[in-house]
Amino acid sequence: MSDPVASQPKVIIIVLAWNRLSDTLECLESIRKIEYRNYQIMVVDNGSTDGSADAIAARYPEIILIKNESNLGYAAGNNKGIEKALQMGCDYVFLLNNDTTVDAACLDELIKTAASDSRIGAAGPKIYLYQDPSVVWYAGGDICFREAISVTRGWFKPDRPAFNRPGEVSFITGCAMLVKRKAIEEVGLLDPEYVSYLEDTDWCWRMAQKGFKLAYVPAAKVYHKVSQSFGSNPYNQKSMYLMGRNAVLFMKKHGTFTRWLKLIFFFWLSVLYALPREIVRGNLKAVCAKVRGFFDGLRGMREKSRIE
Repeated sequence: MSDPVASQPKVIIIVLAWNRLSDTLECLESIRKIEYRNYQIMVVDNGSTDGSADAIAARYPEIILIKNESNLGYAAGNNKGIEKALQMGCDYVFLLNNDTTVDAACLDELIKTAASDSRIGAAGPKIYLYQDPSVVWYAGGDICFREAISVTRGWFKPDRPAFNRPGEVSFITGCAMLVKRKAIEEVGLLDPEYVSYLEDTDWCWRMAQKGFKLAYVPAAKVYHKVSQSFGSNPYNQKSMYLMGRNAVLFMKKHGTFTRWLKLIFFFWLSVLYALPREIVRGNLKAVCAKVRGFFDGLRGMREKSRIE
C-alpha cells in the first residue's frame, strides 16, 4: 500500500523570525495543527537578541533552525532558508512571517491550487487581521507602478463576498507565499538589495516575466499581527525610508518612461497628502525619511546604516 504522505508534494515551511519569541511560538503551534502532512518546518532566526533561537531549539528539536549572526533583512534572511530547502529536495517553499497564524486547511488549499496548473509559480492565501478576523489585510494584489508599486485588495476593509473569489493576481504578499521549486529555479531568489519592502513585489514581477501565473486562494486563510516588525505605527521613519528608496530600486530594474512618470507623479502626490496629516501628528520626520529614501534610491545608495 502506498504511503499517502509520501505521495504529497514536499513542502518546507520557512518562518523568518527576528525577536518576538512569543509570536514565533504561536506561529509554530498553528503550523503544527495543519492538515497537510508532507511538510517540514524551518525557522530562520535573523540575529534575534531575545534568546529566540535557543528557546526554539529547546522546545522544537525536530525543527530545522538556521541562525543568522545579524538581521539580514527579509530577502537575504529568507534566501538562506530557500537555499537550504532546495538542497533538501522540496517541491514547494511556504514563506511565512513569524507574526502570523495559519488555518488548519491553509496549506492543503494552497497546494491544491498550485498543483492544478503547471504554470502557477506561486499562490497566496487570504489574510485577515489577527486582532479582528472580520477585517481583511490581503485579498489579492496588483502591480500598478504607482507610489507603492503594488496595491493590496481588501486592505483593512471588512470582509465581504467579493474577497472570496479566487483567481490570477499580479502581486502576492511575502507575508504568506507558497512558491514552486520550478519557479525559484527559473527566476532566482529574492533580491537582497531591497532589505525589506518590495522584494516580494519584485519577485512576483520576475515570475510573471518568466511566464508564471500567480494565484490568489481565498479558501486558504492566514491571520496577521500587522506592523509587528516596525512598531505599531506603519508610517514611521524606517518603513517610509525603505518605501521611498525601494520604489526607485524597483523602477531602475523594471521601469519604462511611462512607468517612471506615473511613479513620480503619485509619489509626490502622496508626500503632499501626508505632509499636513503627519505634521499634526508630530511625525514630520517620517515624511522627510520617505523623501530622503527616494533621492537615496536615485543616487544608488545602498548603505544599511541609512535605515538602521
